[in-house]
Amino acid sequence: MFSQMTSTYTTSDFTLLESVVMPFVTISSGEECTAMKGESYTDTASLASASTINYSCCINHMRPLIESIQDGFEYFFDDTTVDILNGMIDFSATGGKFVDSVPGTASCTWTDTCSDPAYLIAQQTATRTPGTDDPGKNDIEDITCTMVDKCNSAGTVCSSVCEKGTASISSWLNQTLAYQRNLAFSGQLCYAQIPSTHNSAITLADGYGNRDQLFNANLDSDKSYSYLKTNNHVLSLTDQLGISIRWIEIDTHYFLDDFHTGHCGNLGSNSIETLFDAFDSQLSKYGTILWGPELLGCFPSISGIKTTDEVTTRSSMEEVMDWLEENPTEFVVVYMDTGSDISRLDKHDDLNTLLTDVFGDLIVPQSVLKSLASDSWTGGSINEFIDAGYRVLLLANEDTGLAYGLYDFCGGHEILTTEYIDTLPDSSRKIDGLEIYGNNYFLRSYQVELRYISLSDEGVLTEEFETFLNSSNIDNFVRWNMHLVATDMVDGAKMSALVWSWAENEPSVTTSEASVLMNTSGRWVASTSATKTYKACWSSSSLTWSIVAYVDSCVSGYTYTAPADPYQNYLLKSAISTKGITTTAVVINVTLS
Repeated sequence: MFSQMTSTYTTSDFTLLESVVMPFVTISSGEECTAMKGESYTDTASLASASTINYSCCINHMRPLIESIQDGFEYFFDDTTVDILNGMIDFSATGGKFVDSVPGTASCTWTDTCSDPAYLIAQQTATRTPGTDDPGKNDIEDITCTMVDKCNSAGTVCSSVCEKGTASISSWLNQTLAYQRNLAFSGQLCYAQIPSTHNSAITLADGYGNRDQLFNANLDSDKSYSYLKTNNHVLSLTDQLGISIRWIEIDTHYFLDDFHTGHCGNLGSNSIETLFDAFDSQLSKYGTILWGPELLGCFPSISGIKTTDEVTTRSSMEEVMDWLEENPTEFVVVYMDTGSDISRLDKHDDLNTLLTDVFGDLIVPQSVLKSLASDSWTGGSINEFIDAGYRVLLLANEDTGLAYGLYDFCGGHEILTTEYIDTLPDSSRKIDGLEIYGNNYFLRSYQVELRYISLSDEGVLTEEFETFLNSSNIDNFVRWNMHLVATDMVDGAKMSALVWSWAENEPSVTTSEASVLMNTSGRWVASTSATKTYKACWSSSSLTWSIVAYVDSCVSGYTYTAPADPYQNYLLKSAISTKGITTTAVVINVTLS
């Protein structure tokens, strides 16, 4: 073989992919034996005549290795190499395709023989008994639901998930989040804090991460950093909306002739870019290359789900629309984390058509958003959108002509990492140089909880973890009225951490005689018997509270009111502490009904 390779190819025209690999996926059925003898065959991808070196009986020794590689690829991705290759190219030849030519060589007979070098060990087989380890990374808290099995399309691997539409949180939590949401939606658009999730549609409820269990079963449970987790959530989009999430993120990509929901990216690797460049130059002779390195992770999938099982974008959007139809007074922001594949393949118009088909006239028009932008985003509110008949705000990484550009919405989009979750703002209301409680940009924080054995979500080999957003630290960002505290693995406990207003099980009384007071923990309570010693007065111009005797009037420039958002609430709690008040004695102007 080596002699043939060196005599057939020069260093300038030899490539591993084209010279060695491609014959094994392009030899037509029935021609495998003659092709392996070096005779011409029909290339199934180009439908032209082709030839390769005379592998002869060497193929008998190569076949187990090739089949092992193929089996390993399929076990890891749940797709065959041929299926992936066929999806990467729009073939120039009508009917062109790649095939698996290896099995057809098993029946070939050869006139020559191959020697058996003494330094090679005999072919061996081994069986590994599946383990039972479960790292517990899909556990959720404070959610009531009906459990069902979610299986892959083959029905061979299943996970227990909440049946779509059955997840619920406590009635008090649901009502309190609705109360806070109304405050946010009534106020200025670019000050609204919106309950949000990160990679909302990459959920076990739709099968993402389902196959992780096959790998986790045999990992070392003593290594807490070593596990596979490829789904961001376990609750469906329907259930995330049902527990009060109103900003959802749908990773949107184009492959296999359709828009799909999938988690993609080249991990910022120059090596992957270089590999793709070589791949592109060698395979482009067969047709137009549809694949790009930005699709790695979606196609082929490394999200614990077969590529063809990944949900279509239309299906994700229709799930949101179904929920909106069942909840006709609600409003949802849909942020599409669009990949560069969509612009590379010129699919913006097709995406807009899909979105219009699903949401129709419920979409906030770009003309409305551009009008707000022309006024420096100082006006507008979500409730005004609702009153005008709009119930879906579409955003995308790039302006599609229908979906507004995320990085232009409200003047910009900035990320405050969880590294600063315990950091207090400076005198300019800034943390790491980013202003809190402003309308110059939308401020978001998130932390990916994905893990690829010993690799981080960015492909870095590490035993360390970033700070995840959890039920014990989320409120540290909520208090600054951060627009988006976008969690992974949302559940009832994390939703509880978004509460900044009412104390648990409050308001306990709603009669006209009742008053609302802030306790020393910064939570609100309703009472008909509490002593009303002080009242809270707010200055929107100076962002300060004045606490005066209840019988007195607020001084000029201050208004007797209640906190309208968590930052105002935080400032009032601080003012109460500074004044040395140690009882529930400060009345806030809240209307009870």
